[in-house]
Amino acid sequence: MTGMLSPLDDFPAHQIAEPVRIVGTSDRNFYDRYYFNLHHCSADLFLTAGLGQYPNLGVMDAFVAVTRGSIQRVVRASRTSAPIGSTRRSDRSPSR
Repeated sequence: MTGMLSPLDDFPAHQIAEPVRIVGTSDRNFYDRYYFNLHHCSADLFLTAGLGQYPNLGVMDAFVAVTRGSIQRVVRASRTSAPIGSTRRSDRSPSR
């Protein structure tokens, strides 16, 4: 490894050569977070959405906030996510 950044470092790419649901560390505080903003050309409408995945804790969080004029609405959600390895196929036959 050279320590140089590649163009893919600007994107939410995976850190190891495994499926995205498998992380490269056993650190319980490891997370992936995504944050998006959308806004109208005027200041009348603004939307913010986010997703947080905590695979070593088995938790997934999300939120959406919409502001229109002086009114803001927020929805938050959290749920348990599938434990690592729970979706692996037990046989090696090709998928159909």
